Amino acid sequence: MEGANSRGEVDVAKNYLQRKVRSNDMSIKFTELVIKSEILIKFMRVECDGDSTMYAACKTCLVLVKYASDSGMSGLKRHICKANSGKNQPSIASFIKRKLPSGVKSRLTDKFARMCSQDLRPFAVVEGKGFTNVAQELLDIGAKYGSNVQVEDILPCARTVSRHVEGEYEKIKLLVMEELRQTRDHAVTTDLWTEERTNTHYITVTVHYILDWKMVNRILATREMEGVKSSDHIRRTVERILQEFGILSNNTAFVTDNGSNVVAAFKDYVQLSCAGHNINLILKHVFHHLDEDNPVHSNIIKLFKDTKTLVTHFKRAGLQKALDQSLKQSVETRWNTRLAMLQSVNDALRSGRLHDILLRRNELRYLNNIDCELLEDIIQLLKPFDEATRHLSTDQTPTLHLVLPTKATLLRGLSIQDGDSVIVKEIHPQSKELWRCITSLQVV
Repeated sequence: MEGANSRGEVDVAKNYLQRKVRSNDMSIKFTELVIKSEILIKFMRVECDGDSTMYAACKTCLVLVKYASDSGMSGLKRHICKANSGKNQPSIASFIKRKLPSGVKSRLTDKFARMCSQDLRPFAVVEGKGFTNVAQELLDIGAKYGSNVQVEDILPCARTVSRHVEGEYEKIKLLVMEELRQTRDHAVTTDLWTEERTNTHYITVTVHYILDWKMVNRILATREMEGVKSSDHIRRTVERILQEFGILSNNTAFVTDNGSNVVAAFKDYVQLSCAGHNINLILKHVFHHLDEDNPVHSNIIKLFKDTKTLVTHFKRAGLQKALDQSLKQSVETRWNTRLAMLQSVNDALRSGRLHDILLRRNELRYLNNIDCELLEDIIQLLKPFDEATRHLSTDQTPTLHLVLPTKATLLRGLSIQDGDSVIVKEIHPQSKELWRCITSLQVV
């Protein structure tokens, strides 16, 4: 019975894709198969929303045929093209883009500008994948039924759209589950976070795997975490989500932060610490343990306080628009924002705009206590950590092999160089805690 249900789900997913292919849906793309043979040359790989599927389409009749590592070419060989049985069958040629006059796009851009103004929508709405899919569907409807169709007869109301959300979710979920069944091993990243406005706690679970020699990641679920966020609660929530998608396994590897409840939740699995999170913890730990009685440390503490006060003043006084680039505020929960804050202030100082604005307002007191030399030295100290975090924070390429070289590079950067300033030479030897933390950076 379970096998029958599984086949039924696969059929639904295939039929869903087939309808998209038949209707020239914009989310569907075709790519040539890498391996050439007498059979494969008649088919093209099908991609949906930029991701590979387990199907190939006949170039003549567009019928989908399963083509994956576990099925080989058996389905392709059995396929009998029925292109001659119907006159209205679309061909690959129908997918070729046509060039439009520049005036058409200009008029459409005017409409978009007015839409954003009337409906209070962000300009970036026109770049969304969902919006482009809807736009393409409207074009296809116009091409099929002519220009006499009224837009009011096509567009649904908000309530109708809301009723369709769950159905669309189930369709996409079936596609993801079908894809997951074709892969053997999975890694999972999970993180707890809080929505600031309502103070609601959530947990997000993302699965990572390799398909057709490409790294793929899918956010499986974001669920509210009610009650105490204990290790048992976290483990049960994540296991239910993975079981729901049919990939719960003792071999699953989990990459998480170093929260004691999260680490304890996955103690029975392979659990690795996120290297990017570890780097952030190192900096957080060091700056929280600066000694105010140490002259160098006290100057750093004062620098952070004064720059934060300056940025807060510019935000509250509405002065950001007078700058070429706005000042960035340091946020405790966001990685490397200390550097972003210091860098933005330093850039504004170097341009002269910051000084001119405060001079006109008789507010140069906000700059009097900012040590520009120390500011640049701290920026240079923090930059390698920012670069390391960006280097390791990618989900499209493997980064496990980069952790040890990154660790070695950070350690080498903290060694004293001949050209270092007096302040840097004082900071580095006194940053023994920083050195100790980096030395203990795990291979993750």
